[in-house]
Amino acid sequence: MGKLCGVCGNPVENRTTICPFCEQPTGISSGPRQRSDTVRVLNLKNGQPSTDEAERLLRSKLIAYRQESVRVVKVIHGWGSNGVGGAIRDRVHDVCQMLQAQRAIRLFVPGEAFSTYTQAGRTLVAQYPQLKRDSDFDAGNKGISLIVF
Repeated sequence: MGKLCGVCGNPVENRTTICPFCEQPTGISSGPRQRSDTVRVLNLKNGQPSTDEAERLLRSKLIAYRQESVRVVKVIHGWGSNGVGGAIRDRVHDVCQMLQAQRAIRLFVPGEAFSTYTQAGRTLVAQYPQLKRDSDFDAGNKGISLIVF
């Protein structure tokens, strides 16, 4: 098995010191983290996939993360090159709302609600206090979403 970033748990190359997913010093470990508060970063923008490809990747990664006991997934989906929205963002939100209604996920927090000023944001950081240190906390970033199992 390859090396994993000790911060977000995503796979990184052996000599990588800054994780390309979470942009934090890697603190590389040799195996998956077993803690119940594991947070992963899923970048759906890599390779500029179609909306359908991004949805397939999202769904397959969510299944894998659930099996790995990941508790929180930070999805980077972007919000459109012209700043008024994006098809991948909309699809991620639709899928997450459906999964939450089906109780396949516990909580879905759009990036703009990942804040001390929203109930969803306060609930999320109360359960996972390390997220207060996330660079997107209180930033109103519409290009990300958080998913909690």
